[in-house]
Parts: sequence; C-alpha cells; structure tokens
Amino acid sequence: MLSAPHGVEHTRAGRVKPAEVQTSDLARDLHRSLHCPVIIKTKSNDDDPNYDEHSPYRDALVDYVKENDARVVFDLHQLSSEREAAFILGTADGKNLRDDITLSTLCRCLEDLGIGVVLVDEVFKASGPNTVAASTAKRADVSCIQIEINSKYLCKDFPEYAYDRIRDALEECITSLNSNFADHVYDSGSTLVRIVDETLPVQDGCLYSVGVPSVFYKENYVTPFQLECPKQGTLMDISIVPQDSLGVGQIAITKHVQRTLKIADHADCEVFIRKAPYARFDKIRVQSIDKVSSEDVVISTKMIEGGAVQELLEGADLFGIKDVVTNQSFIVKANHLVFDDSLDAGVIKLNRRQRILLGERLPCRLEDELRQQVVAYIKAEEQVTGTSEEQPTRENTMQAADQEKPRLLDGLAILEKTYPVHESIRQESLSHPEEAYLRKVFERCFPPSIVIKPIVLGKKRRNIFKRIGRWIANLYVGKSTLSLMCRRPYANDENDRAVRMTKDNMAHLGIDEMDNVIISYKDKECICQVFPIEDESKLQANNLYTPIDMTIGIPLPIRTELGITDLDSTVKVDRDTAFIMKKCANEQVIPVLLALFSMNFLQDCPLYVPIIIFLVIAPIIIYVNLSSKRNSRGKY
Repeated sequence: MLSAPHGVEHTRAGRVKPAEVQTSDLARDLHRSLHCPVIIKTKSNDDDPNYDEHSPYRDALVDYVKENDARVVFDLHQLSSEREAAFILGTADGKNLRDDITLSTLCRCLEDLGIGVVLVDEVFKASGPNTVAASTAKRADVSCIQIEINSKYLCKDFPEYAYDRIRDALEECITSLNSNFADHVYDSGSTLVRIVDETLPVQDGCLYSVGVPSVFYKENYVTPFQLECPKQGTLMDISIVPQDSLGVGQIAITKHVQRTLKIADHADCEVFIRKAPYARFDKIRVQSIDKVSSEDVVISTKMIEGGAVQELLEGADLFGIKDVVTNQSFIVKANHLVFDDSLDAGVIKLNRRQRILLGERLPCRLEDELRQQVVAYIKAEEQVTGTSEEQPTRENTMQAADQEKPRLLDGLAILEKTYPVHESIRQESLSHPEEAYLRKVFERCFPPSIVIKPIVLGKKRRNIFKRIGRWIANLYVGKSTLSLMCRRPYANDENDRAVRMTKDNMAHLGIDEMDNVIISYKDKECICQVFPIEDESKLQANNLYTPIDMTIGIPLPIRTELGITDLDSTVKVDRDTAFIMKKCANEQVIPVLLALFSMNFLQDCPLYVPIIIFLVIAPIIIYVNLSSKRNSRGKY
C-alpha cells in the first residue's frame, strides 16, 4: 500500500509547509498501473499526519491495512533539491520492518536506476512515534518504509528530472514484493492450521517438522518447499517464513496461496508442507564438443551430499538452473537434462551460452559484505606474491611470449573499476585478462554453487486447434528459438507491449522490425511485437551491466503477464511462425491460382478429382515458396 500524506500544504507546529505534489502524482500513477491501494491527503486541515499526536489520516491507513491484509506500506515524501542523496529510506534502524526482503528489494530497484546515492536511516529515520511509518508499523504489524525522494528528480524544472524512471523502479519493486509475499507460508510448528480470515482448526497434515532452507550466500536462497492440498489435487512452491505471532501448531497462508490451491474460505481440508527436491553442484565443467551447440545440460548422477540425483529430480517437465552466487538463472526442459554416470559427484557441464546466461561467475551486484571478502583475498594475495596476478596482454599468447613481457594487474583497481564502492553494481566490460583474473578471484572467494530445482506447473488446458495451427506454421515457416536474459527496455518503452532485441538476434530468428515474437517463461507465454536495439547506451542506462547480445528488453506489462519478478531470469524467444505465414499470404496467392487454372485438362474428370489434386498440390507449392523464410533463420 502507498501513502502520500504531504500531497497538500500541511501545518507543523504552527508553520505552514509546502505541498509535495509529486508524491501524490506518483501514488496515483502506481495505483493506475498496478491497482495497489493508496491513501492520499487531498485537503489541508492545518494538520500534519506525519507529526501530530492524533491523526485521522493515520487511523484510516491502519484500519485499511488491517482489513485488507496489506503486508508492506511505502510512505512517500520529497527531499529538498539541495540535498545530495537521491533517496533516503527510513526504517527506524529496522524497527519498522517485519520481514527480510522489503528493504533489500527496494534498495536494489532504486540503486539500479543509477541516478544517485540511496541512503538508509540517515537524517530521516522515521523513528518518531507519530510518523506515518513508525505508527503504522507498530499498530498494524507490517513493514513500513518512509521513502524520501529528492525533488530534483521529480520536478520537470530540474535537468536531473527522472520521474518516469523512478515510477518504473517502484513498479518493479512492488511487483517483485507482491510475487514474493504471494507464495509465503508462515510456520510456527509441525501441526498445520490454516488461517485466512480467522483461525480454523484442521487435521494434522504435517508428517514431519519443516526446517528453514539453508542460506548459501547473503540474500540468495534455495526454497525447496511445497504446499499440497490433496483434496483439491493442487500443489505449489512456497517460501517458509518464521513468524512468532502465530500460536503453536499454526500456519498462515496468503490469499494467493489459497486461490492457487483452490481452498475455499472456512473449508475443512488437510494440507501438507513437504520438501521439494533440488540438487546442488559445485564443479562447473565445459560442455563436450558433441553437445556444444545443443541445449543439453549434462550432470553427474551422484549428489554432493550423497544419494542419486536422477531419482531426486525425476517426474518434472521443466527445471530451473540457478547460480546462487550471481543469482542468474535459466530453464531447461526435462529432455535436455542429461545424466552421466561417469562424472564425479557435484559436476555439471554447461556450454558457453549457458555459462553466460548464469553470469559467468561475475555477479551484477556486489554487496558490501561480499566486497570485503574479495578485498581481503586480493590483499592477502598481494602480500604473498607482491602483486595480484600475472597475466599476458590481450595479444596472442605466443606473440606475447616473444615480443612483450607479462604485465601486472592491480586487483583492487580492477575491482573498483568493475564494482565502484559508491554504487556496488557492475559498470563496464573488462579486457579478457582482467575478466579472467576477476573470475578467478570470485571463484576462490565464493565456490561454485549451481542449483537445479524442478518447476511446479499448474494444470493448464491446451487449445488443441491452436497447437495444430502452430505445428503447421512451424513446419512451413520453420521454428527458430533463442534463450535471452530478461532486462528492462528503453525507459520510454516500459509501458508498451513491444520488446527490444539486437539486430543480430533478430537476424538469427529470421524476423524483421515489427514482426511478432512469442516470449515464454515457465508455462506462460505472450505474443508481442519486436523492435531493434538501435542505441545500446539507452538500454544499458536502464539496467545493470548486461552482455547486450544476450539480452532482450521486456517492458513491465509483459513481465507481469509472464510472472517474471526477477530481472535475472532467462526467457525463451520464438519467432511467431503463424504471423509470418499470414504476412506472406499474398505471395502465395498467384502460384496457387496458377496451379488451379492449369487443371483445365481435368475438366472431363469427376469434380472430386481436381479438388483432391488441388488440395495435394497447393500445400506443396506453399511449402516450396516459403523455403526462403525457413532458410533465413539461424540455428543454435
């Protein structure tokens, strides 16, 4: 829920303060695009909801939050344009937070803008008992963050104006949080009691106590848990969050979980929490030559911790593969997961493209805690060797050996160049020796950890006629597919229904500007137009560092439709062969008509004879005429 208490003039201690009009506009725009609830002060009553001891505004906010099961409140304010910080977030030193993901998600989305510094609990902490944030957090028991936004980024009079980008960042944050909270189950014991509007006792459906998942690295979690409702035959992935306020033998589920599992209000049914299978691999190897061009992922049948991987992962149609260090992931079908008995335990083989999709061991963001580990390693190495690492120049290795001496790389300088201290996000590409050195450092500091987890899909009725039509179109035009990293498009594209790709990737798919593509993520897909990336700097300015040739810019409406809440995800992109067939329909008319009129020699035959011959010849003619479209696609 969003709050804008200073949208009109307000009076604090007898002094009239100006309205923060842009916060009201921001709240309204986010309500229009996301339908999230908002509360806005629209009339000046010589009061200040963020200061007065008693406030009808705060009372109304708390009542709405309690009645509608809101879990997070963002209280919007404006900073003076003379301040250096772009954003100041107030949490009262964490006292106004009730979860571990809200603040980190908001910081990530705002920092990714790259427009200025994001401060937390400096100057404006929202710690006063009469502030909207502190009061709401205490009375409604929800996470509440006061967001102070520098006015120079919200007002058009300033050259730094970035209202649209800030709105898009908050949209992404809210969408991500809604998704994260949507699959939460709150657990306080091993006996399950479902709580929706009130506490409802049900039968004991838990066969064993459920532990909180292991944390491999900060904010990178594997959540191998599922909630099952046998009565409805429904199952979904969940995240388990401990909550002390629940009584012994109780769990609470969100309305999204209730809808997904098709559990009616006040229903007496049995539910089960169970551990979902996943396998972890700690040795990344280069794919063998015969599988370099395929989508196959070859893995060992032996788990690191012991046991058989094949038995653990059987039964699913899709698998998510994630690098826990970089947080990048992609999805493979079950038939592309190959088990190899000859590999040692914990070994996974990936081709070059798959390694790029997983971030090639270099994260887009380097948190302070992780940076300290990297810096400590580099300094320790320098003390031992006198330098970070010796690497050859970018010239051919053989020529370098004869013509030049190896040059010494400054590890700390490379780290600062790639991950500046004041931003902590990857800034630019490196030379090959620098990138190889930094990748080696990260591998020493953070050992590889690749997780494969089955993806739970809902039951989905497939339109048989649509499937047949698409199969025919694929046969005639030729299917072409790419796996690309999901990123934001240009800033002014964020509300459109069109994606952006490089011209090389469009040529690989065999499509032109404004053709349709099919974007697939898990079991969802949508059809949209495609435009080329004409200016790489516009795309990079709206994203973390990303290899442009592996990227597709997808606007927020399409990401929401596909259920993508994490920009580190990978999507499948197919050219819409049905669209291409329709576009080329006029080219097929003349050859087909000529074939029809050339059948005069059959005029003495029964009518059904020329009809049968025509029905046989016409598809062949169309297939031959579309050969140029089939040959225009690349094959990975």
